[in-house]
Amino acid sequence: MKQPLLMLMMVGLFLIGCGGGTGSGTEDGTGTGNPGTGASGVIPKNFVEYFSCEETVIMGEKRVTIKGGSNGSISVSCDGENEIYSLTGASLDVTDARIIRTTVEKSSSGKAISIIDIDLKKRDNIGEVKYYLSNTETNEIVSCKATFRSPLPLTVSTDEAISKLIDPLQNIPLMLTSDCPATLPSSKLSSKMNHELSISENAELFIDDSSIPDKTTWVYNLN
Repeated sequence: MKQPLLMLMMVGLFLIGCGGGTGSGTEDGTGTGNPGTGASGVIPKNFVEYFSCEETVIMGEKRVTIKGGSNGSISVSCDGENEIYSLTGASLDVTDARIIRTTVEKSSSGKAISIIDIDLKKRDNIGEVKYYLSNTETNEIVSCKATFRSPLPLTVSTDEAISKLIDPLQNIPLMLTSDCPATLPSSKLSSKMNHELSISENAELFIDDSSIPDKTTWVYNLN
């Protein structure tokens, strides 16, 4: 399943509503931490054994470096301005999953950090999403949580289905409860791509109640 690079960079920016989201991990783009770390969002560099693809794309006067990798039953590959998820088998029974996305923007006027931690846990069929937003330009900080009806357990048998599961922005779930403000703070830093930007997105999927998760990771750096 292909995801256009420009769309991924745009949805990863700081302007995000509490209706849904995705997740990941570190400021320097070298990795993301064990899902479950919440607002710290730190995932070790060896989240996957190695990056299976790496490409550089020119966007205007900027260069975007893309890296992707995986361990387990899902493979990832770079294809120009796209990322691709592929099942290595006929189907997967996903019983638990967690996705963490971290976006870091830096400019001469400040730094904005967004961490979205999505837990698709099977327990009570209720999922949970945690948001952490910090903007040194506006001195705004938001840390809040929402719940939604989890799609798990779920049997996925197509590349498109696994892509939608890992990237909930494709299929934003209906929120059940939320203590987030009606409008999350936006950042002027996102209005122009004239600054440094890194996005790290990591997923852990537990298949057939296995204690060892399958993993996927994507890292984007624009400078």
